[in-house]
Amino acid sequence: MANHRFIGLMSGTSLDGVDACLVDFGSNSATMLGCHHRPFDPELRRLLVRLCQDSRIAPETLADAERQLCDRYADAVQQLLSSLSLSGTDVVAIGNHGQTIRHLPNQHFSWQIGNPARLAALCNLPVVADFRSGDMARGGQGAPLAPAFHAAFFGHPEECRLVVNLGGIANVSLLRPNHAPVGWDTGPANTLLDAWYQRHHETANWDPEGQWAASGESRAELLERLLGDPYFQQAPPKSTGPEHFNLAWLAQHAPAAMNEMGAADVQATLVELSVQPIAAIARANRVDRVIVCGGGTHNRTLMTRLQHDLGNVPLESSQVHGLDPDHVESAGFAWLAQQRWCQQAVPLTAVTGADRDGILGGLWLP
Repeated sequence: MANHRFIGLMSGTSLDGVDACLVDFGSNSATMLGCHHRPFDPELRRLLVRLCQDSRIAPETLADAERQLCDRYADAVQQLLSSLSLSGTDVVAIGNHGQTIRHLPNQHFSWQIGNPARLAALCNLPVVADFRSGDMARGGQGAPLAPAFHAAFFGHPEECRLVVNLGGIANVSLLRPNHAPVGWDTGPANTLLDAWYQRHHETANWDPEGQWAASGESRAELLERLLGDPYFQQAPPKSTGPEHFNLAWLAQHAPAAMNEMGAADVQATLVELSVQPIAAIARANRVDRVIVCGGGTHNRTLMTRLQHDLGNVPLESSQVHGLDPDHVESAGFAWLAQQRWCQQAVPLTAVTGADRDGILGGLWLP
């Protein structure tokens, strides 16, 4: 029997760990066979935060981070296969996004670390990685990549759907019947919420279920100032990251928020900063349904505010459609690996602004 199983690996801007999933793409469908999450230990997380924030990166520091990260990727693969009583011979290849250290779309540059050659050797499996550079070479922004996958598995012949990924950065995929998918990064989600929470709490990296945000009150004047950032008015294609939306950005745009305003009120306002651009897109395009995935789905306050701003538009977890919301991104990279393995071009010109569709990703053999 032909093998159509691919592993997807994703570690995003939230820097919480590695998501791994095994997907079977047989019979022109996608069946998620299993998932595994491998958290980053605090030391590695601090190291990755430094790499993302420090413009002066010592080669030795980078080498140490990439070695540790690659070991976590390999461990996630082995744990996933072990949990399913499978071995590497049951898998075609691994698709690995890598850890983004810099994303500079205006300079056609995006840097993900992860050492795919070493990962291939550790797992004794082919690895597909470096998905963004091919799109950028064709004039695209290299992000977001998810809309092509979302179109393949969430698209509907009659409904206009909006797929929302609430990761470190929020991104949307607009799926209209008989149209190519479009999508873009809408702005910050967990990256600012987590950073502001960590500034005021020493015992956790994120706001559990959004409880702290729920204790505050969104401040209209602060929200208006933050939404005044030119990124929110910029027309797609567009993509962004924590290089832009970070605590330094918050301090620059709203210095009073850092010292004078109640910290929980700032957190509540940052929830609205994540939600309002998404709801505005849904209203402007008269979408029939919003499907949400990503770590932000665990933030009850974020989800409640999103549903409030959407009004009567149904808001559903991707779980309703057969994909665990915590692993939609990793499933997407399993799919991208399968597309590369089969030498299929990925339709992203309407998303990234590339001048033509192309095959994405390089291939590293063990």
